[in-house]
Amino acid sequence: MNLTKKEFEIFKVLKDKVEKEEKRAFEFGKQLQIQLDEMVKNGIIDDYNFDTNIKCFTSSKKINKKYNVEEGDAIAEYSEYIFFDDEPEGEDGWNENYITKGTLLEGMYFGFAMKCICFHNPLSIEDILAIDDVWIDIKVDYQFWTDK
Repeated sequence: MNLTKKEFEIFKVLKDKVEKEEKRAFEFGKQLQIQLDEMVKNGIIDDYNFDTNIKCFTSSKKINKKYNVEEGDAIAEYSEYIFFDDEPEGEDGWNENYITKGTLLEGMYFGFAMKCICFHNPLSIEDILAIDDVWIDIKVDYQFWTDK
């Protein structure tokens, strides 16, 4: 993940935007969980599940073609994305320093969403730098049981 200084600045803008939205989604998820727990307690629903994922989009025709998608469709999706109550210890968060060692990204703080985008997708650094939008989806399954 070697980057020029210009690429590093583009990366940092994306990273900051993603982490801002990740914090917003995390706070929303915590509030939603309180409401859902109350609904279970009051017998309105029997249980629930969160399903969270991350989707990355680009307007680059070249990259959309590479991933065989039309503009407006995600070039990458990470469905194992979850919210954590606690951040990992250390000032670099979820950065996988064995990959970023010796680059401008070494020691940089990574939220879990950026970890997923950078290290758990088939995206190249060129693909990541072309990302225009990232969606963090939170879906809830409401469960109603007949056998209680």
